[in-house]
Amino acid sequence: MKRLNDKQTIIKEILKNVPDRFEDIVMKAIHFAELAHNGEKRFSGEDFIIHALNVGLFAAQIRLDTSSVIAGIFHQTTSKRFKTEEQIKKVKGEIKELFGEEILQIVEQLEQLNQATKINKFGNTKVLTKYMLSSSKDIRPLLIKLCDIQEEIKTVEYLPKDKIKGFCKKVLDVYSPLSEFMNFAETKKFLDESAFKILDPENYTVIEGILKEYGINESLKKKYIRYLKTLSEVLDFKTMITGRIKSKYSIYRKLEKYLKEGRNGKIVEISDLLAFSVITKLVSQCFKTSQALKMFTNEREERFDDYISNPKPNGFKAIQMTTQIPEISRLFVEVQILTDEMYYFNTYGPASHIAYKASRVRFARSQNDIDWIEDIHTSITKHINQRETRFSIPVNGEVFKDQVFVFTPKELLIELEKGSSVIDFAYKLHTNIGHSMIAAKINGRLVPITYQPKTGDVIEIISQKGKTNPDSKWLSYAKSTSTKKKIRNRLKMKTPVDRKR
Repeated sequence: MKRLNDKQTIIKEILKNVPDRFEDIVMKAIHFAELAHNGEKRFSGEDFIIHALNVGLFAAQIRLDTSSVIAGIFHQTTSKRFKTEEQIKKVKGEIKELFGEEILQIVEQLEQLNQATKINKFGNTKVLTKYMLSSSKDIRPLLIKLCDIQEEIKTVEYLPKDKIKGFCKKVLDVYSPLSEFMNFAETKKFLDESAFKILDPENYTVIEGILKEYGINESLKKKYIRYLKTLSEVLDFKTMITGRIKSKYSIYRKLEKYLKEGRNGKIVEISDLLAFSVITKLVSQCFKTSQALKMFTNEREERFDDYISNPKPNGFKAIQMTTQIPEISRLFVEVQILTDEMYYFNTYGPASHIAYKASRVRFARSQNDIDWIEDIHTSITKHINQRETRFSIPVNGEVFKDQVFVFTPKELLIELEKGSSVIDFAYKLHTNIGHSMIAAKINGRLVPITYQPKTGDVIEIISQKGKTNPDSKWLSYAKSTSTKKKIRNRLKMKTPVDRKR
């Protein structure tokens, strides 16, 4: 999505991308934001309203509901960077009165996301991404935040120099995985490439040059798609063809992996620089397509896999081929052939890449808690389909419901299994902290050690100096296998004097 710099042009585009019936309230919101941001400037010297309107425009262009578009326009109207606490309170009151409680809640949730992503507070950015997903029952604030980040990275050069690399690293570590979890492939690619270009311009330029040398671009991709469509027509059945060019950052990561494995590090040896899916209605059509490709193209037989006849342990099904079509290019490309039912399962079910990422198990099975992947996809589709007639459409989904995400008093984020006690939390911090624990506070309040934390809790462990032994009763309160092992190991080491205590 192209960034616009002229206010009137942006307003015109926003109105073109929202339902006609809601144009009046959108214009009212734009005027409100203009007043709220009056006199506020970005680091570039540009009026802040330009950024705010672009975020709203991006939200409209990805077809979010009108309340999300307005919340996108309002996303920084309550920023502490520009306003006092009293001014913020006044703006919030006006938003609630003029536009409703729900829009104010989305704006406040966006504030919380901004607070949560202060990277210096988190040791594990993967846990941060999961926390952001799990703490948002309505994921519209996350979708708006991705619009905000796409807009921010387009003007990243205007940030103070000491903040640019930190911001780009945050994009790669937090927002790129976030977009992947929500299955926004194009957003992920844009964020990856934009951040990579800033963080490693030398390698970015080298990869870009090689892609140009081999003519790997959208035009080449379309030629392959036309070829595969023609092949389907010759075979006399309808198919859907999709294709993608591997991102420059993904290429860089793949080359790094090859080098670690001692393999050939040449870009053109990456088999999925260009990758295509041929999606059919029937299984028999998959095999007919693969036979035709074997007959008319130069297939690499050693890279042929029939996962339809022999599915992967996680249920993944498809025929995968690496082949060369000389009349188009000398490159080898990856072709995946599967039915629409297989495609859906591989994208949103236990066989999906998202499920693998979420579970950190190479072959995620159906019992893994990944139902939310399909739930979010369904909810977003419904959201888009209803936006013309409904002003506000929540995008609901319970994500990572088997995990709990809590904070230390110093705002370090910790991931626990659902059902864990504060004992598990203490031992997760450090074995000695667990052994020496005598009490715990949740959000400043003393709780029993059997207490099971909830996402967002701030937990303080109270220790006793010189205490080195846990209570054997703790074994019945602990959830984690690791915690129980640490307690058992320490109990076995207790001295005769310890046992008399």
